[in-house]
Amino acid sequence: MNNKSFHIIRILSDTELIIDGGENDSLYLDQHFIIKDTDGEEIVDLNNKVIGFLGAEKAEMSLSQLYDKFSVLKSEFVESRQVTVYKNGFAAKSLTQMAGSDKYVPSHYEKLKIDTRDLEPLKNTSAIKKGDIAITVSENPNEEE
Repeated sequence: MNNKSFHIIRILSDTELIIDGGENDSLYLDQHFIIKDTDGEEIVDLNNKVIGFLGAEKAEMSLSQLYDKFSVLKSEFVESRQVTVYKNGFAAKSLTQMAGSDKYVPSHYEKLKIDTRDLEPLKNTSAIKKGDIAITVSENPNEEE
């Protein structure tokens, strides 16, 4: 596999980033990425010679929006689930308290640990107005090929 590297050029939120690669770079929807630290630690061999750098892996993301020269990455989706929340066993007054209780965790996108000083969300223009663009996203099922 031939890995390609791209730079994060904008942080939209704690679940979305923009990178400087797109369709022109042969990227595709749902492609997976690992976000790594650019300031890796020196790896030194037994002769104290620096043989490389190893950056920490910060997140796994998928390409959710593809453009010619840039793309939007989205953090991993976490399915809803039941989890058991345990109480402090030593302070519990009954077996029910010691056993814990179930808590529902709804589906969500994993929140990224971001530097909030670099956060640049898109300007909120959520109201549809005249002049906005409507783009087709599906083929006409009645059209013959």
